[in-house]
Amino acid sequence: MINPLFSVVVPTYNRAEKLLRCLRSLNAQTYTNFEVIICDDGSEDQTKEIVKNFRSGINFKKLYYFFDTNWGGPARPRNKGVKESTAEWICFLDADDAWYPEKLQSIIPFLIGFDLIYHDFNLVGPSGKLRPMSSRQLKPPVFNDQMLNGHNGCIINSGVCIRKSIVEKVGGVSEDRQLIGVEDADLWLRIARITDLFKYIPLQLGYY
Repeated sequence: MINPLFSVVVPTYNRAEKLLRCLRSLNAQTYTNFEVIICDDGSEDQTKEIVKNFRSGINFKKLYYFFDTNWGGPARPRNKGVKESTAEWICFLDADDAWYPEKLQSIIPFLIGFDLIYHDFNLVGPSGKLRPMSSRQLKPPVFNDQMLNGHNGCIINSGVCIRKSIVEKVGGVSEDRQLIGVEDADLWLRIARITDLFKYIPLQLGYY
């Protein structure tokens, strides 16, 4: 696949400084053919100003900002980002997480033949010490593997790249308020009911 376009969906709420770190990590990507869609869930801090000031210096394709009244969780902002996206491939990235520069470049070879791609992360402690957060390759049937062998934390939301058509096919991220905090795990399970094409990359390509 030559020069694919990515849509990076970033939900946020009152995380201006962390969002700035997130945006800087996106601006440092070695691959630059992507758009960033920031979906603000009613922030009352300096989020809007952070985005406005950052806009003039972006190295990637486009930066969009959408503000809505507070819903109380990341599901609705994520769905807003998916709806507004223009690329075939959606990358989820929470505002308090960040990517290493080679993130997008590293996943491009796996876009052909897979529907959902994910990778490892580093957890950064207060002293700056890194602790690897490792996942595993889910085996088909992927739904059964998640249910029988555990799925909590197996797929880190900010490390996921997925076909937009697949997200739309399963109805997007659930906005059931009882699922706030686990809506991402619910999404991976529902996706696994329609495809087994999950690809794990055993590299730390992001941190939080």
